[in-house]
Amino acid sequence: MQKKFFNANRLSFIFLSLCVFVVFIPNFNAAETKHTHFVYLSILNALFIPIFYLHQRNTIGKKFPMSVKLYLSFFLGLFFLALCSSAWAINSNETFVSSSQLATKTSSVFLIFLALNSISEKQRFWLFKLIIVVLLIENITVIQYFLENKNLPRSGQLIKKLSHNYSNINIMSAGLVLKVPFAMFVILYERNKIWRLIALFTITMTFSATLFLSSRTGFYNLIIITSLFLSYLFLLKREKKYLRLSVALLILIGLNIFFTLNINKVKTYRLNKIEQMFSPNLHVKGNNSLQSDTNNDSLKEVFTGLSGREAYWSNALSTFKNAPLLGVGLGNWKLSSKDSMIASRRSINISPYRVHNDFLEFLAELGVIGFILFIGIFILLFYVVIRGITTKKKENQRDLFFCLFLGLFVYLSDSIFNFPLERPAVFTLFILLS
Repeated sequence: MQKKFFNANRLSFIFLSLCVFVVFIPNFNAAETKHTHFVYLSILNALFIPIFYLHQRNTIGKKFPMSVKLYLSFFLGLFFLALCSSAWAINSNETFVSSSQLATKTSSVFLIFLALNSISEKQRFWLFKLIIVVLLIENITVIQYFLENKNLPRSGQLIKKLSHNYSNINIMSAGLVLKVPFAMFVILYERNKIWRLIALFTITMTFSATLFLSSRTGFYNLIIITSLFLSYLFLLKREKKYLRLSVALLILIGLNIFFTLNINKVKTYRLNKIEQMFSPNLHVKGNNSLQSDTNNDSLKEVFTGLSGREAYWSNALSTFKNAPLLGVGLGNWKLSSKDSMIASRRSINISPYRVHNDFLEFLAELGVIGFILFIGIFILLFYVVIRGITTKKKENQRDLFFCLFLGLFVYLSDSIFNFPLERPAVFTLFILLS
């Protein structure tokens, strides 16, 4: 009985489930939530490395096809380059701290891949359902908060008071949208109508949650992958049940957006405008009287403004030009010169820690070599996924690869505008997708 319980399949499913639950780990008063999340993943890795070795030491090497070995090599290459960069880094202590986190990520990549290949197809499907349940809980938490404060006008202060286990709303929004492709696959593959309805409602609720969170990147990504999903249903499925599903999805999305615009009204006599949902300049003054700069913001700025990221990106490129081959050391961009960037900003009281673009951050910190290793991960993944969509003969396999493609697209987009690699709650989902 004991031997049957502690088999590789069950242990792998437990490990993967615990990885998904990282979003529920609070910060315990740490400076940043990511620190407790990294500790949590490190503990999981330390516990399960010996367990996996004892159960699968004779089959580990056989489970890695060439594409996976190359994928793992990119991460290992980044890790060893990061360690070496301490020799020329501005501050070697920062490099060692960042390298330790990269070691946790690399070991997580290895273990999650090993676990995914150890569980059965049925267990993998239940893992997807577990992710949907987590997404549903997160959506309900966000929507419930704004409903409880429905009479307060929409403002940046109101949004910031939302309690969550992410460092900020952009990271939370990315974590929500990255789970949506799992729900889409359940809709395509699941025969049980209840689970399909749960997945359908969870997707539509995510539209409300990302709008409430005022996250443009998350909302735009959600629109794009939903449009691609509907196009996939129309062009490749061509069955009445999928046509009905598409119509139901569109209607529910419309109702959710209408519902969201009707909560926390800026002006009590009308619905909020879309630009008011995304304007970064809404704030409250005095006794609930709203001061809004929305009218002074052009629609172009509200919908496409980079919120100062262009200054970070420009500075990262300048840092790269000063050390093009090997960079300034992992975790050291924040210590490089910011004079030109500060001069171009409206406020000099800034000390940015991240470039808000993982690609440019690796370019600045690990030079062209680190950049090639990092971008190689995405080139390889998109090649494998697109090849799977175009060559797989079984419909459910094509559906899976298509949904993985949607998830990778979301993560790639977020990597261009934010820094999901630094957030275990988001990065863990990326590993599951890859």
